[in-house]
Amino acid sequence: PGQLSIDVVQTFRAIWHSAPSPMLAYCRSGTRSCTLWAISEAGHSPVDEILGAAASAGYDLTGMRDQLGSAVTNA
Repeated sequence: PGQLSIDVVQTFRAIWHSAPSPMLAYCRSGTRSCTLWAISEAGHSPVDEILGAAASAGYDLTGMRDQLGSAVTNA
């Protein structure tokens, strides 16, 4: 619960890109799971595609646009 640490993000990203599909990530509201997924996809998928997929699942991550874009250049 609470803020996502860099360790959590890096661990999730490693698992996300190596585990077989489909994968289920769970948290009570889904926000942390969606945020972790979005960060993990940054650098692998276009930012607009990430934001669109999140929106279609009911999550507005547009406030993360700059962070996801900078993750692309730092990935």
